[in-house]
Amino acid sequence: DTEVMGAGLWGLVQPRPPIAARLEAAAVPLLLLVADAGWPSEAEAQELGVSRADMEGWRNDGLDAFRALSRSTVIELAGVPHDMIAVAAPRVAELVSQWLPQVR
Repeated sequence: DTEVMGAGLWGLVQPRPPIAARLEAAAVPLLLLVADAGWPSEAEAQELGVSRADMEGWRNDGLDAFRALSRSTVIELAGVPHDMIAVAAPRVAELVSQWLPQVR
């Protein structure tokens, strides 16, 4: 609902310390599975005081920053909403099991 979306957006726009340098220095392999379904409609975004374009920009900026890390892998899951474990657990497990041997 819009209250949950609003809380999530609030968290996205809060200042936070940059961690990219620390992640890079730690050289820890990172896997980010990204949901691509379940985005709010333009009307829902407007109710939150933003546009879908704003939301997509924040998402893309975050993904670009993550992709810039040397040991990161980003996989976007087509048709999967944010609660990907509940909706696509076998697919998520398969992706993790394929990724993990590559980073050992």
